[in-house]
Amino acid sequence: MTSKLWIFSWIIAATLSASPLMADPPVAPPAVPEVAPVPLHPCKKLRKEAMNACAAATPPYVKGGHGKHLGLLEDCVNPIMEGKGSPSNVKVNQVLVVACIEKNESR
Repeated sequence: MTSKLWIFSWIIAATLSASPLMADPPVAPPAVPEVAPVPLHPCKKLRKEAMNACAAATPPYVKGGHGKHLGLLEDCVNPIMEGKGSPSNVKVNQVLVVACIEKNESR
């Protein structure tokens, strides 16, 4: 009877040691450091600003309006991006124009 009791206690001890109640507590994943947002490239900022300014101009520059010299890209955005100036009724941040040109020249 003693050997049966010993085997039975050994099985219970082995079962309890493998149970989740006896397992090590879960380890938290390593903390991810916060990353600062990447600033937008000056040409992307300029393009976005130029698109908005050209579309809001009077008369508005539109896609497909190139034949009437009111093309959104051909007559308004591209000259601004290339530093050739902007139409008189469109105002953009000149600091962005200079930054975009300098960034392109450094390539």
